[in-house]
Amino acid sequence: MNARKILAPGSAVFMAWMVAASAVAQKPDAAQARQELAELHKQAEPFLKLFSKAAEVIQPSVVTICTKQRVLRERSRKMYPVPRPEGVPRDAPFIVVPETPLFPREGIGAGVVVAENGLILTNHHLIEGFNDNEITVADREDKRYGVTVIGRDAKTNLALMQARDLHLPAAVLGDSDAVKVGEWVVAIGSPLGWPHSVTAGIISAKGRRNVRPTQVPFAVEDYIQVHSAIIGFGSAGSPLVNLRGEVIGICSALASQTESFEGLGFAIPSNLAKKVMDSLKAKGKVVRGYLGIEIADINDTLADRLNKRDEKALREEAGLKPAEGVFVFGVGSDSPAEKAGLQSGDVILE
Repeated sequence: MNARKILAPGSAVFMAWMVAASAVAQKPDAAQARQELAELHKQAEPFLKLFSKAAEVIQPSVVTICTKQRVLRERSRKMYPVPRPEGVPRDAPFIVVPETPLFPREGIGAGVVVAENGLILTNHHLIEGFNDNEITVADREDKRYGVTVIGRDAKTNLALMQARDLHLPAAVLGDSDAVKVGEWVVAIGSPLGWPHSVTAGIISAKGRRNVRPTQVPFAVEDYIQVHSAIIGFGSAGSPLVNLRGEVIGICSALASQTESFEGLGFAIPSNLAKKVMDSLKAKGKVVRGYLGIEIADINDTLADRLNKRDEKALREEAGLKPAEGVFVFGVGSDSPAEKAGLQSGDVILE
């Protein structure tokens, strides 16, 4: 017992000394880390300024797009028990009276000015179903302007509008083919309704397809992929900008497996947007050639789908040489292929 009483005060002194020594040792480390951080920040400052400068360059060319209309909907159904209103048969268990009150349908997104006379490039889905008098654009001071829609293209999800009396600097459309995976980019839009919000991130991938597989038949897709921190709800039509201040994409789609907006974002490459914009400006639409057929390679997979033993057996039955022909799976109704006489089950040789 006595030995423990003698050692206890010594242990306490030792522990106190360790705590004090630790505190003294940490102070120089924290100060040194802060000094090193300041030095690193000084070295990185030119790079960091690229983000603010890129945003500064593109912001005057970005507008907020607002859509609003009043539409009808069946709001409720009423059931009438006995006694029934006059004229309702007695054997009717109930009647349904549709109520169709007007209610507002609204949307918000962004667009980018591509000509100083007020020409604006944005997403087709943002203004789909709205007439010109139901669409307005707003500048950074929230001054509103009416628009005339020049053309829409659902297959690329692009639309071109002319804003009346709007005179803002035009953005520069860059070369999206030169964009590299891992490159830093900036976007300016209206996520969750907050206009002219700036976000930044990196290019995750290029050439993404099947982003809208069930929404638009024969959709033209060659998306630039970014994280959804760049593209969120309300960011439709936002310009995706490189650190030279050039627009290299138009933010378009969001892929998420949850009800939140965490997932992947996709932007239409600027080179594709340029071609569509030129066509919309000249003709009000994009004219494309198409056959209207679904084809497949002749291989073991096709043979299995057609209940044949293998590719060799399928070719022998059809009288085809190795590597010859493609199989026609389907023909679109009223398509050029149907008008030319092609049918499902045909084989195209050349």
